[in-house]
Amino acid sequence: MAPVSVETMVKQALVRVGDVTDTYPSARGPMYRRIGVKQRQIFARAAQVNPDYYGANVSVNLLAGVAALTALSELPEIIQRLEIAAPGTSSYAAGREVSIVSLTDPDGELAPRVTFRQSMLAQVGTDLAGVTSLRVWYARIPASIAVNDNGTTLLSLDQPWDALLELDLAGWVIEKAQAIPLEARAAAMAALTAEEEQLVKDFEAHLRSVAPVVQRFLSPLARTSGLI
Repeated sequence: MAPVSVETMVKQALVRVGDVTDTYPSARGPMYRRIGVKQRQIFARAAQVNPDYYGANVSVNLLAGVAALTALSELPEIIQRLEIAAPGTSSYAAGREVSIVSLTDPDGELAPRVTFRQSMLAQVGTDLAGVTSLRVWYARIPASIAVNDNGTTLLSLDQPWDALLELDLAGWVIEKAQAIPLEARAAAMAALTAEEEQLVKDFEAHLRSVAPVVQRFLSPLARTSGLI
């Protein structure tokens, strides 16, 4: 199902809060920011479990051996592969892999090499002289959601996994609702936490069960569906 807007997510979370109290902070800005932060955390975790799940690729231009990734709408959480897209006047072929090395160990890999610091790819020495563009294969992470968002920004997390955002925001609002008696707050938070923990387990199981993880590591029997 298609992602929903950040305002729709707030309304869904507040329905849950309404089961506990009708007195709670209602300022939208902090809620939008909270949803954005949680969404980025979920994508970061997904990149660790299965970096291909939210995988993307993009071509970036090189200027004097440097390429900035800061202009991407969704920044890389993990760079999986870097290769030459347009060789230009260099002697490399398109598709040649480019190694990412640390600043302190540039000789740890064969040329062509780059460093990756503060979302900037920079050639080591003159390794990419003449190359005009690179292709970056990466696990993406959504952009932050601003406090002054108008509420129409679409979330990147698909249903039903976006319920993780709903549960988190509901718990965050309930924690701030001072009018709720302590026992009622504790009971509500325990229920939300239990539901969130189960959904996290389901989401991570889902991440581990989709291509290419399925094709490479699961047996044919595990990949079948329906009754045997």
